[in-house]
Amino acid sequence: MTEDFAAVPEKITADKGSFLCFFGNPLLLPQGWDNPNFDIGLAPKPGLRVTNAGFVVVTIEHDCKERDEFEQVCSWLEEPLSRVDDELRQYRDYDGYCAVLSGNRSVHFHFVFSTLHLAEAPYDQPSDERWECRHVQAAVMTNVYQVYWNAVAETMDRLLPSPPPVDRSANSYMQLKRTPWGNRTLDKHSEVLGLPAGVLVTQLVLAENIRTSRSCRSDSKCIVRPDFTVSHYVNARNQSWRTGATERKLDRHAGSEMVDEFAAMCQAAWGSPFPKPVSMVIERGEWVHQFSNGPHDNHPSTVARGDYTTLLVQGESPSVGPFILPGELTANEIGDHLARRFGIVPNLPTPSVQQLGVPTPSYFDRLKGRAGKPFRESYEEAVARTFPHVSSCSIPELQTVYRQKLWRYLNNAMFFKGDIICTSGEGIGKTTVLFDLMQHAALDTAMQDDDGKLRFFVFAFRSRAQAEEKAYEYANEGRRALVLKPFWSHYEDACARCDVRSLRDDFQERSDILSVLRQINSTQPNVYEELERIRQSLWIADDRTSLFTGTTILFTTHATVTSWYRTHLSRVWHHPRFDPKGDPEKLGDLWTEFLFETVVYDEPEWEEFVHVISGDLHKHLSANNRWKWQRLSVRERKDSFYGMKRVDPALATVEFEDYSELRFLDLANFEGMKIDFGAQPFGRENSHKAIYRSQDGKHYYFGCKRWPLTGNTNWIFLTTEKFTTDVIAALYKLKMNRPLLRLSLDNLPGMYPVDVPVVKNRKANAQGIQELAKEILSSSTRNVVIADKLDSLKGERARTFQGMKGYNGWAEENIYIVLTFIHPEVYGRLNALGQLLEMPDTIVKYYAAQLSQAVGRNTGFRKRPGTKTVVVVSAGLLRLIETKLARFAPRVRLQVSPEKYW
Repeated sequence: MTEDFAAVPEKITADKGSFLCFFGNPLLLPQGWDNPNFDIGLAPKPGLRVTNAGFVVVTIEHDCKERDEFEQVCSWLEEPLSRVDDELRQYRDYDGYCAVLSGNRSVHFHFVFSTLHLAEAPYDQPSDERWECRHVQAAVMTNVYQVYWNAVAETMDRLLPSPPPVDRSANSYMQLKRTPWGNRTLDKHSEVLGLPAGVLVTQLVLAENIRTSRSCRSDSKCIVRPDFTVSHYVNARNQSWRTGATERKLDRHAGSEMVDEFAAMCQAAWGSPFPKPVSMVIERGEWVHQFSNGPHDNHPSTVARGDYTTLLVQGESPSVGPFILPGELTANEIGDHLARRFGIVPNLPTPSVQQLGVPTPSYFDRLKGRAGKPFRESYEEAVARTFPHVSSCSIPELQTVYRQKLWRYLNNAMFFKGDIICTSGEGIGKTTVLFDLMQHAALDTAMQDDDGKLRFFVFAFRSRAQAEEKAYEYANEGRRALVLKPFWSHYEDACARCDVRSLRDDFQERSDILSVLRQINSTQPNVYEELERIRQSLWIADDRTSLFTGTTILFTTHATVTSWYRTHLSRVWHHPRFDPKGDPEKLGDLWTEFLFETVVYDEPEWEEFVHVISGDLHKHLSANNRWKWQRLSVRERKDSFYGMKRVDPALATVEFEDYSELRFLDLANFEGMKIDFGAQPFGRENSHKAIYRSQDGKHYYFGCKRWPLTGNTNWIFLTTEKFTTDVIAALYKLKMNRPLLRLSLDNLPGMYPVDVPVVKNRKANAQGIQELAKEILSSSTRNVVIADKLDSLKGERARTFQGMKGYNGWAEENIYIVLTFIHPEVYGRLNALGQLLEMPDTIVKYYAAQLSQAVGRNTGFRKRPGTKTVVVVSAGLLRLIETKLARFAPRVRLQVSPEKYW
């Protein structure tokens, strides 16, 4: 090694040799190295400047204690070493070997590997980008070296006769290697070679076979695949590199692997297994590493933290130091580096502590940063900064930590007495965390209010089945719960029990409960009696006490809670003091007594907050009197609607319930937007006949729905999707003028991103999706499909992207997610939405939301051993969205795979 680059010869020959006895793998030169005032002590440590120059050299060394061992190693140099070379030459990235005499007691076996093919650390990256991404390349290339080293060590151990123990310290990228034909002066007597100190020894090349041209088949495999990522490295540590067979326990995880790697690094640096790292965690913006002093140290307290490079040795049976961290890295530097290598934090081109939003500014800077900001905004930023928990703990421990954080932040947020939207990962337990919080809040509210009104706390889900499942889970802990169904659902149930036809569409006065009940009593007396039986038992618990108290938590659907502010029928009929034969003048009092205080709204859709209608539908509605519609019965409305639908193309994709609601609205409150294809071009070609380009210039109209704005209900929206959060937050701010507290709790290092294979398939389109889905489902009973346009295939094993939201029953299945080109009308709505809310990239963000939701069904906190998650997409669509998906779906990392998986 040298700092005098001018003295380095262009090539080394056997006759002259070299004064450079050591060489190392490629490193980035520090910025400013050629400046006269350059201070090497201030430069990033070598381990943080590891880079891809197109090759790496892996060195295997067996330290020989006796001459017999050395002669045995020398005996490998012909036929045995050729067997190793022959096996490695099956792989496209292997370039050959060179065996060099160390000059003392060993032979350095150098194996050369090409790294020209690596995508995540490009060898030809421009210098400015390379320096900016040096942390990424350092993590990737260090892992690449480890994979190559393990492959060579395993091959030699298997094919060579009785080798002495390999020197494990040589498995470091930073380990110096003996230069071929280097001239070495022995600094001490060589027992193995019998040479005295002071003798000049040439580091002879004893054997060599370097590939200068590639004759292997182009379809041959690589030891390190081109799309190699940190997740591949973690998996490789748990598997045989050659066969893929699992050799370790299935409960290994990135955190424990990271600590093991740190321990191996420390042992190589210190020559002793202790002090041994036992945990790594970020606390208050800096890494804290705990060490055990020995096998009987039950309360490890030796630590290294922050910007220190030396261990603070304390606790039981302390070892004699000092102990300098490997590579002279600080605790922060080595924590960041290992966290990147093992995927505990995303591999982004900035240091992880800063990237995680955990900077450590001065107190003055913190005060200045908060100046002039509303408390709500400051709280949002503080929560986002402190939520990530970066540590080496296991997944169950990580989930416990995150749930505790969720509980604390949601508990604090509920004191704001306003609307909240909480974004976090799938399966983290958002709803479960709120069970206790809602129970306690309900009790506090019931004790505080004495105005005679019942203020209920409510959980609302996408379907009644989900509501019933969660109600059972809540009540199973000894708490009081009721599944709230609309009056008409109870009526349908009563008709089914009495085996009579429902007359639901024939009621003239559907909003008058007394009129409806009189008609039922006169035409269906048995149904009326069944309804009365149901009503009188609704609020009676198993112990015969009343459930109509503020401490009973209600479980229901989105549709029920969003219509509660305007419904009279269900709200009055459900009140225990309602009397079908009572005074009609008192019904208003019952209506006002039955309130929703706080509603937890699980997995909202942005369309639930705003009406979106096409220009043609807007024209149709404008031409039809909305007051006439109100005077019709439901049966008459349906007859009228289906009659118009047969002749008016504007109603082709509209459902009756949506149309009926629109007929009651004042269109003057809608805002029109024109599709601008140039703002968000999409599709495989952009001619005027292209299906997406053809939407250019069409109009869409947006009108905010009233339900979030009426009454005094506090809403807590729980979602896993940033796109959904962004749209709802923008609607609140720009169109509703209503405050919304935003809790961004989706920064989950250690759990995300998850690597998902993506398979290109020509059938992943509107025409082939049916055949593709059948093919996947028929290949295994454990396979399930998430895709749109499934039609008759929809069921327990095949769901649409909408239908799978909130569904948790597939954690044990193999999930195949098929992405297809969106319908032109969906494109138009998203394009117009982006302009309305000044949000770019709404198309790709929509795909990212679909992908993240679907992948979350059986990955992350829901991951089970032996399950697969595979994305299937056409090559054309993948080209359009792949790059931006990496930005907008950060919890998912797609890995293009040649395998089919079904």
